[in-house]
Amino acid sequence: MSLIYRSVQAQVTRQCRSSSFVATGSKPTSTMFSSFYNQRSYSTTGVDETEVKDKTVITVNRSQIIEEIRTTYDLPKKTSERILATILDSIAEAVTDGKEVRLSSFGKFDSFMSKPTKGINPTTLGAIDIPSKQRFRFKAYPGFNKSSS
Repeated sequence: MSLIYRSVQAQVTRQCRSSSFVATGSKPTSTMFSSFYNQRSYSTTGVDETEVKDKTVITVNRSQIIEEIRTTYDLPKKTSERILATILDSIAEAVTDGKEVRLSSFGKFDSFMSKPTKGINPTTLGAIDIPSKQRFRFKAYPGFNKSSS
């Protein structure tokens, strides 16, 4: 079990316990996102539903994920927002620090330095050097690809 997964699970447990309302009979935190992520596709285009090569693309935004957490675990909206913010901030902070974040059956987030390249200044048409910079990437694991199809 990865360190980030355990820390996220511990954070969710702490926030659920510190909440003024904790539902009885709610699902365990280990299954919190499995059904949600296995059934949905994500896009950053802002289009809710389109046909792309005979596949339906459904866009899920931050508020929909918060609502899914809220309804699944009978949590207040503020608590659900804090849970999602904690997860995303943990991933972003680790990747920005140059660490690799692996979520089993989901994928890997990491960063790398791009190579310096040569470019053209559009106003003067002169050659310029474009310095290297930190880039971020996500690689889906085979389990994620199977569950998303």
